[in-house]
Amino acid sequence: MNCNVSTSGELSGVVMAFDENYAKHGGCTVLSLIELARQDFKKLYVVSVDLSDSTKRFLLAATARFDTTIEFIELSTEDILRAGLSLQTDGRVEVDYVTPATYARLFLDRLLPEAGGRYLYLDADTIVTGRLNELANARLEHGLGAVADPGIPTLLDPEGLQCPELVQNVVDGPYFNAGVLLIDLDVLRANRFFSRARRYARNARGRMLLYDQEALNAAANGRYDEIGCCWNYMTHGDRGVTIDLTAVRIRHFCSHVKPWDDPAYDQDSILYTERESKLDEWGWH
Repeated sequence: MNCNVSTSGELSGVVMAFDENYAKHGGCTVLSLIELARQDFKKLYVVSVDLSDSTKRFLLAATARFDTTIEFIELSTEDILRAGLSLQTDGRVEVDYVTPATYARLFLDRLLPEAGGRYLYLDADTIVTGRLNELANARLEHGLGAVADPGIPTLLDPEGLQCPELVQNVVDGPYFNAGVLLIDLDVLRANRFFSRARRYARNARGRMLLYDQEALNAAANGRYDEIGCCWNYMTHGDRGVTIDLTAVRIRHFCSHVKPWDDPAYDQDSILYTERESKLDEWGWH
């Protein structure tokens, strides 16, 4: 397994985005992150999509146990919908665990600090299982690092881009999973990456299969840097790639059934349920 990394360093920040539906799950991700890798980034940001004050207070108290804090960035569901983004589909796909907050990552160019830097984005169904310091110096020729999606090999796969006509000079390049993203914010701002993703999402509304992930892949058009599946090891497999599971640094429960739905569904669910139990012990509301 090649994780395509070199020397170690420190990320400008780690960023997540979730609403109340995913608050506890996001809390488990945060807990795993600060338990194992809090020395590998300067700041932790959570894009709060209408999170309650009580949820924010709890998360702040939980991170304070580890001498870490969260900076909340506010983005409302109304903001997302006003931007013309929608979860409407044409009936070909049923993703009932998706909420409008999934689109929050399309606004990272506007939400993250003006100073820029290198950031790691994590979905709320991931668990950090090791140090992240090597990502600070991973090669990012295109300003975006990600891992190929095992279920969708190329952009023009039947489950890939549903509206390729909206992408200028579209190629049948690789398609990545958007649950873990390594971002050079300066590069992506300069090439208007997130703006292009938002435009695709608006113009393809009602026809996309995987919402924000499809929009981000449309904006990349096959141009991203593969960082290695140890940084986003997914529930639905690795397309036959041999991987040393002890080298996995981020576990992604990206299937329809999540550990909080059925812990027996995945042998690694304990990575989530142990953190969930800890949050309960601390008085999760």
